[in-house]
Amino acid sequence: MPLHLEPGDGPPSFVDLIATAGYRAMAAALRLGVFAALSPTPLTAPQLATTLNTDPRGTALLAEALVAFGYLEREGDTYSNTAPTEKWLSGNGYSEVDRFWSTVLFESWDGLEDSIRTGKPALDFYGWLSERPETLERFQRMLSSHADSIARR
Repeated sequence: MPLHLEPGDGPPSFVDLIATAGYRAMAAALRLGVFAALSPTPLTAPQLATTLNTDPRGTALLAEALVAFGYLEREGDTYSNTAPTEKWLSGNGYSEVDRFWSTVLFESWDGLEDSIRTGKPALDFYGWLSERPETLERFQRMLSSHADSIARR
């Protein structure tokens, strides 16, 4: 992420705030199919909006945010994936890991403070997963892929 701060350039939470915003923008882009849509060829924001069936203004704002966070590049009026985005997020490989974790982080952590206050889990993680078949399937694929990658070791 292109964030250049010197020590003391703001409160310590500022970097985390910016990183969270960047991750949230990336997660929205994954869900909407932005990176996959830009994989074959660069597109303008209106072309991207047409491809994704999204609002042109909202799509342009997201694309600009993704440029600022280092996920996309803009040349003139066209947007394209950066090399790392193309490698990691434009297909169904590692992007599935980010799809899973963004769902977990943005949907299941709502009760974190209550859990800390009471000492009780905010939710039954596996019960929560069972209510989300697509997320459960991603979780199982992620674990299976990880097991395959370390099995020989």
